[in-house]
Amino acid sequence: MRKAVIVLLLICVLLSQLGTSAFAALGKASEWAVPELTEAEAFGLIPNSIKGDMSVPITRKEFAEVCIRVYELTTNMTAQAAPNTTFTDTKDVNVLKAFNLGIVTGIGEGKFGPDLTTNREQIATMLNRLLNALTPGMHTFSSENTSYMDDDQISSWAKESVDRASQLQFITGWNSQFDPKGLCTREMAVIIAKRVYGFYNGQEALNKGTLNKMAILEIAERYYQKTIDGVEEKAEFSRVINFTPDFSGGGTDPKKAENLSIDAASLIAFTDAKNMYTAFAAAVFTLDPDSAVTANNLAAAIASYNDRLLESGDAAEEIYQDAASVWLYSLEQSEKEGELTSESLSILVSLGNLYLDTNQFKQAFAAFSEAYQFDKNYSGARIGLMNYYLAKGDLENALKYADGQGSSVFAQKLADIGSASPVLPENEIYKYNPYEYSNYLDFFVQRLNVSALQKKMQVLPIYSMKVNNRIQAEMNMQIAAVAKKVEELNATEADELEALQDLLKNNEQMTELEKARRYHQVHESYRPQKNNAKSVAFNQLTMLTTEAYLKQIKPNAEKVYNDCMGKNDESFHKRFDIRRQLYLYSEDR
Repeated sequence: MRKAVIVLLLICVLLSQLGTSAFAALGKASEWAVPELTEAEAFGLIPNSIKGDMSVPITRKEFAEVCIRVYELTTNMTAQAAPNTTFTDTKDVNVLKAFNLGIVTGIGEGKFGPDLTTNREQIATMLNRLLNALTPGMHTFSSENTSYMDDDQISSWAKESVDRASQLQFITGWNSQFDPKGLCTREMAVIIAKRVYGFYNGQEALNKGTLNKMAILEIAERYYQKTIDGVEEKAEFSRVINFTPDFSGGGTDPKKAENLSIDAASLIAFTDAKNMYTAFAAAVFTLDPDSAVTANNLAAAIASYNDRLLESGDAAEEIYQDAASVWLYSLEQSEKEGELTSESLSILVSLGNLYLDTNQFKQAFAAFSEAYQFDKNYSGARIGLMNYYLAKGDLENALKYADGQGSSVFAQKLADIGSASPVLPENEIYKYNPYEYSNYLDFFVQRLNVSALQKKMQVLPIYSMKVNNRIQAEMNMQIAAVAKKVEELNATEADELEALQDLLKNNEQMTELEKARRYHQVHESYRPQKNNAKSVAFNQLTMLTTEAYLKQIKPNAEKVYNDCMGKNDESFHKRFDIRRQLYLYSEDR
């Protein structure tokens, strides 16, 4: 009995020591801060230099190091430091890295003030610059929740940063006060950094939709009423939408909805008529509100409508939220007995892109991951994950999904044709019925884009020379990666051709034409792989160039577009005429 008591006491002592030693490395931490500080410590966000006393105000140098930890852990890259001669009062490498990234600035006369303490509005300002370094061009929407009773005490230069940090809930006030001039302690600063890190890096399951059919019909009616009076081509709209939409769910016609869904998708993809395609998609949805396709088109129309409003500054976060709700409903309709189907893939990717555009990184990753786990060769999922990592600046992980795998239907058909006969796939492709594909116009547009791909790849890097070093470096990395991929394919192809030549050299039973056909089949088996590798790279180069366009070369927008897409040459007009003929062909059918 006594032995048992002694053992029990020893266990209690060990447990008590374990409970304190687990947090002993962080001195004088407030009780309220311990849970989040423990998470931050697990992530590696707390420098050893500040662990001794977490309750004292944090200095400028210390916060710079915390910011660099968030940046490097999120981007999976080592930040580059500014020259040692940048400041006269510090050569701290983290300060120089933060300065080079634009997170911190000097205080004048060549000084940084490394030991100066910081207040809450200064922390918010540096935090805002950290967000800009991680995700350039990241937008937020105005919100009444960022209003504090002491707003008048916030410096004008800090107001935007305070609003952003508050809206994203990285920095919160208390009792309706922000206390902008209040000192920021080490534990406060670390907790703020931990929230930023979690915003980009945390993983969570996709939040599935909770709205029923009637709620989605109400959303459809709201956007129909919002856009119907502004429809750009009223006569054409009335000719096709020759019925009165019934938003109660009673006037259904699934067959008509199926026929009109292609038109809805084409309007969204190929026109800027935001009112027309939004009202069109809303009306078609009423014909079959149980269809994943009509819901998918409605969500795409609402999201595209808000994209257009961004250009005039009239976009609203609520509109994107409505689009997400409709996509989640569409996803539910696409499932069979609670399981994803191939129809779910494009919906998940569209949803992931919307979440990425609205800075909901964890939900974006969840959507892309679900699509990827269902089909690892689905190009949309791979590109989505690549864009997710690129949005965080994580090039190492992004490039894992830029290897050219997951070829499109077009590339697969090229391979089929190439293995069947020694004819050019560009000619044979027209034998395939476009109605076999969910977006028949896209099938032919892909064929046309392949022929223009090399030209685009050459033009985009030229424009990248006008932008900052980070974008140029990313462009060069992408170009080098695809060049390496194509070089590897060329080497493998050459080896295969050499082996084939040795095999056929003394074969007198085969004619020269038959031998030529065998050689051609080898060439045709590699051409789709090379095209697909370049296509993936081109998607990424386009995204980077778009970022550059938004930041620095917007005045040259028309010239960039014309040069990249060939609008001023005959090839553009030929492509447009072919697309128009295809559409007329489908109407005749």
